[in-house]
Amino acid sequence: MSLTNLELKRNQKMISQMTKMVEGQSICCSIMSDPTRIKILIVLKQSGQLRVSDIASIIQLTVSATSHQLKKLENFGAIIKTKMGQEVYYVLNRKNRVVECLYNFQKQRI
Repeated sequence: MSLTNLELKRNQKMISQMTKMVEGQSICCSIMSDPTRIKILIVLKQSGQLRVSDIASIIQLTVSATSHQLKKLENFGAIIKTKMGQEVYYVLNRKNRVVECLYNFQKQRI
């Protein structure tokens, strides 16, 4: 049985509307697939703005490895980098879907 033109257009419209949501969920899954990135997001959620060396100390990882993960999170738009003098601080981008996903994930676990 073939789809009618109306059914085809309806399904295409539904997929088109869902694309943005699905892409956001895919990015969220990519970020959440790495335990280090989850730890960084949780630390920033609890502590506010921190330097890379502070984050590295808290999650017990090298500064280099932490910086690498911070760069990925920044590229995803999950965190914002702010420079104050010679210090660079990282803070959660609370308007980002990934950060919303983190909040929802933690709510479900409680």
